[in-house]
Amino acid sequence: MDTHTFTRSCGVPREAVRSLTGRLAMLELMPEVLERALHAFPGSEPLRTLDALHLASCAYLIERGQLVSLASYDQRMNSVAQSMEIPLFQLDKP
Repeated sequence: MDTHTFTRSCGVPREAVRSLTGRLAMLELMPEVLERALHAFPGSEPLRTLDALHLASCAYLIERGQLVSLASYDQRMNSVAQSMEIPLFQLDKP
């Protein structure tokens, strides 16, 4: 589910969503990111494609010295991120 659909369904004010998305950066899909996303991640369950791409992107940026944190309500994704030492952005409960 995309950010706008999810936040709208939770009643998050539009301005709060704009404030959050204004702090996001777009990342070109680098071959190294795609390669990492295609391989297994820590944990027992396979990840969905977009989750794997998000985690691989975070790892790619962190390896290059960027300050990155993952914002997700998905417990499985958060668990894998923690095992990869990817910092989590603390979201309020929906």
